[in-house]
Amino acid sequence: MITLMLMQGCSSTSSVPGASKSSSVTGCPEQPTTELRIDNIKPLNFTDQPLEISGFVSQKSIGYQFSGKSGQTIQYKTDQEICIWIYSPDNQLLKSEILPVDGNYIVQIEKNKKEQDFKLVMGLDINLAPEKSISSNQSPVETSNNSLSQEEFPKDTCGDGKPTDSNITSIQFYPVNIPYSPENLDLAISNFCKDAYEKRDKSTGEKLIQMSSFTDQEKAQEFAQFINTKISGASVGQPTTVYLAN
Repeated sequence: MITLMLMQGCSSTSSVPGASKSSSVTGCPEQPTTELRIDNIKPLNFTDQPLEISGFVSQKSIGYQFSGKSGQTIQYKTDQEICIWIYSPDNQLLKSEILPVDGNYIVQIEKNKKEQDFKLVMGLDINLAPEKSISSNQSPVETSNNSLSQEEFPKDTCGDGKPTDSNITSIQFYPVNIPYSPENLDLAISNFCKDAYEKRDKSTGEKLIQMSSFTDQEKAQEFAQFINTKISGASVGQPTTVYLAN
């Protein structure tokens, strides 16, 4: 098990500068050898449970962004030999797991000796069990601490349908979205919700994938937390009001 606790920060330009010090994996250079593009950075939303991230490292760097506060502790572990650097909001590589300032942090990942799939368990202000192992063939359901892990996936459809009560004239649906990529869409459909689909955020125009929608905000948040165990960046969007015909 390789435990990595190096950090690096966010840049406002179209790429993220390289770190000034190498990660702790043998064979990794002092700084990334490929440019990390802004459009290759995905958001991370931490909860009070360890977050499992999976991906594939090839010739391009992979990036993840999370929001941290001064004094918080970031920890993560992986079984694969991959190179990792993390930048702080002021583009400094940290030497401690303690976050020094408030702001957005960037995790940059590159292949070490070979292209490979990887899994990474990460936690913010939580302790990762030293004995926790990351299996390369774990399913989304088996790795979740959420009660939804007891349900069978993938489902033909996820979320709530329209109410049948004729006295209800309108209702709000809370969507559960994940960042768009062809890989995320395939993963969403094959592992969770067969009716997941691509859409655009009405306010930003950004591409998203809607996994499901719920009439109860707490149910939507629980589902987003469950999805986050396998697909990072799941979140509950702004509700949409649906008017029902009488």
